[in-house]
Amino acid sequence: MDFSSCLEKQFRLKKNFDSLSSKEERYNKIIQLGQSAPRMSKEDQKEEYRVPECQSLLYLKVTLINGLLSIQTTSDALISAGLARLLVEVYD
Repeated sequence: MDFSSCLEKQFRLKKNFDSLSSKEERYNKIIQLGQSAPRMSKEDQKEEYRVPECQSLLYLKVTLINGLLSIQTTSDALISAGLARLLVEVYD
């Protein structure tokens, strides 16, 4: 399996976050990602996709379509939604 695409995406994200000069700017970036993240349909927000032990309500659905991962997430908290969006940007 070739992971170069994921590694390239990780490098780009790291570079983007490294360009931010403070923790506050990093948090704001994560919040912006959470605000712009697409939401899962209500039908997919099932208990089986809920992330256990998460302080917020976070759903994560991963499916394999034609050999490729498809990741859908949604959360009631912007930080959690933003962090989940980072995961989607790397692996989806």
